[in-house]
Amino acid sequence: MTTTRTMIHVASGQIVCHPGDVEGNLIQIEELTRLAAQAGVRLILFGEAALTGYLLTERVVEQAIRSDSPVIDRLRRLAAETGTVVVPGAFERSTEGLHVSQFVVCPGGDVLVQRKYNLTEDEKRRMVPGSLERLMFPVDGVTTAVGICADNDTPDIHRTTRARGCRLWL
Repeated sequence: MTTTRTMIHVASGQIVCHPGDVEGNLIQIEELTRLAAQAGVRLILFGEAALTGYLLTERVVEQAIRSDSPVIDRLRRLAAETGTVVVPGAFERSTEGLHVSQFVVCPGGDVLVQRKYNLTEDEKRRMVPGSLERLMFPVDGVTTAVGICADNDTPDIHRTTRARGCRLWL
């Protein structure tokens, strides 16, 4: 029996996040993504709420990103330009309310939104949980999923995503 292995280059981008400064945080994400792409990276993951900053203050919450915002358009252009899947976290505002989310922005223009399921007590007071089910997406033929912070402690989440074909858990 022959085993086929696929290798993808993945990076973790760490910015100096300024809470509420979406423009400044986005500039850093763009710079790091371009550098990573030059090194052959195919997927770059940024931290929870890297775009907005992770503080539950009014100033930061007001900066929550909508999936149809100009910020997402810039991330689409960045992903297309670099050929890199860009995965930044942000507070997100949807029709259901406020979420802690990771945007998965693909080079072909698709944008998936994974919302945090296991909210902290502080988050529960202001945020709406996402679905327990993980969205999956391919990166160079490798089925990938995103866990956000406490979601990684959800019983059986790794087993169930693996059973659905996930090979890379971020």
